Amino acid sequence: MTLKIHLGCGGQLLEGWSNHDRDVDIREPLPWADGVAGFIFAEHVIEHVTAPRGVRFLEQCYRVLRPGGVLRLAFPDPERVHCLRPDDVETYALALERKGVAAATRDDCVRSVVCGWRHQSAWTHGLALVLLKASGFRDVAVCEYGSSSVPELTGVERHHLEVGAIARLETSIVEAVR
Repeated sequence: MTLKIHLGCGGQLLEGWSNHDRDVDIREPLPWADGVAGFIFAEHVIEHVTAPRGVRFLEQCYRVLRPGGVLRLAFPDPERVHCLRPDDVETYALALERKGVAAATRDDCVRSVVCGWRHQSAWTHGLALVLLKASGFRDVAVCEYGSSSVPELTGVERHHLEVGAIARLETSIVEAVR
C-alpha cells in the first residue's frame, strides 16, 4: 500500500491518507524515513513558517517521497488575489469581513493573504515552481483547485470547507514529481 501523507489537515481528514496537522512540525525534519511516501499533500501550511524553513520543508518532502512520488502544495497566493476580477474582490472582501477582518479593497485582501492568519511567509506559484526545482523536483506544474492529472490527488483540497468560496480565489496549487 502506498503511503499518502496529508499535512495541514486541520479537522478535514482524507480517507486512506495519513492525516497530520499540529502533530507534525514542518519546521523540523519530517518523521518519516527516506523514500517511503508515494504522495504528500500540504494544504495551507507552508505559509505558516518562514521562507527559509519553507525551503527546508520542500527538501524534506523530496527526501520522504520515493522516486516518482508527487508533492501537491496548496497555499494562499497574494499575486492570485491581486489579479482577481472586481466582483471576486468584492466576494473575497465580504468573506473576510464575515471572519472579522476589515477588507474593503483589493489591497486589503492582498495584505490579509500576506499578513493575516499568523502567516510567516508569502508564496506565489512562480516562487513555488522555482524553489521546488531548486529542491530537486522535476515535472513541476501549476494545477487548478481540485484538479490533477494524478487520480490520487484529484479533489483532495479541503480548505473550502473551512473558509468557503474564497479558497478557490486565493489558493495556488503546484505539483512536483521526485
